[in-house]
Amino acid sequence: MKDADNKIIEKISRDEIARLKQEWIECLSIKDFNDIFYPNIPQELKRHFGDKQVKLTPNSFLKMIENQREKYIKDIRPTLENPEFVFEDKDEIIFARFMEDRLYFTSIAKEFKDDSNVYIIVIISNAPKKDNNIINKLKNAIKENRLLYKSKKLSRKTQMDLGSLVCMENESSIKKR
Repeated sequence: MKDADNKIIEKISRDEIARLKQEWIECLSIKDFNDIFYPNIPQELKRHFGDKQVKLTPNSFLKMIENQREKYIKDIRPTLENPEFVFEDKDEIIFARFMEDRLYFTSIAKEFKDDSNVYIIVIISNAPKKDNNIINKLKNAIKENRLLYKSKKLSRKTQMDLGSLVCMENESSIKKR
């Protein structure tokens, strides 16, 4: 890790960092902490994103530790690989999955050009969000045709929050590539 990264986590013991790194490796099924994780996103999203790969880097780990969100490491992979919905919000792509009570876990991505001048989608933030925040953004995305993906298995909470907006049989609300 770089010196700047060490400052982020200096308040946590070495043993705790080692445990959290191991949890990161196991939850993402990667071989090494520094490996990039490429989630197996739903087929509909793969078609929408085309050649653009979604990737999660160890920087997300550092950001989670910095923001004291380490207890949510286990929620990243299910949110990326089995989201309830994915939508565009300004220049971000939000993957969201209902967690509990009034919280959704979100992974927020942005599109960048990599060193080879190829567009990629990089996860920049992973955090729980209150339901009213996410549902309001999602409702706006649906109205503005920025919904990229909707799971066929929405939680009861999501169905209640969205009512007829997203629980309709007609898939015309999903943005076409």
